[in-house]
Amino acid sequence: MDNFVRNHWPTWPGIRNRLSWTVTLYLEMLVSKRHLEAPERAMLDRILALKGQIADLDAKTAEAAREAADIATDQARLRENITAVSKRAKAKSLIARYLAKAGEQETRLVTLATERGQRSAERRRLQSELDPDTRAGSRNPTRFGEASSLSYCG
Repeated sequence: MDNFVRNHWPTWPGIRNRLSWTVTLYLEMLVSKRHLEAPERAMLDRILALKGQIADLDAKTAEAAREAADIATDQARLRENITAVSKRAKAKSLIARYLAKAGEQETRLVTLATERGQRSAERRRLQSELDPDTRAGSRNPTRFGEASSLSYCG
C-alpha cells in the first residue's frame, strides 16, 4: 500500500485534498482485494461526502466570523474618527464618507448573519442525513467490526 500511495500521490496543494484522495485510493484497494463489499464502500463514500460538505460549511462560517470581527474593528475606528473630526469645521464631507462606509458595513453584517443562518440550517440538514447513515452502519457489523469505529473520519 505504501508504494502504491507514494507512486500515485497527487501534486495537489493542501493536505485535505491529499487526505481525501488517499482515503479514496484506500477504499478502492479494499474493494479490489474484496475486504470491503460494494454496499459498505457506498456507505463510506456517502459518509465521507457528507462530512466533507459539513467541513466546507464550517470553514465558510469561520471565514464569515473573521470578516464580521474585522468589520467590528473597522467600525470602532470609524466611530473614533467621527468623534475626532466632528470637532472641526468643514468636516461634514468626511463624516458623510465615514457614515456611508459604516452603512455599507452594516449591510454586509446583515448579509453575513443571513448566510450564517442558512449555513447553520444546511449543516443541521447534512448532519441529520449523516446520523442515520452512521447509526445504520453501526447496527450492521462488517468484517472489521462495527462500522461506527470509522468515526475517525471527522
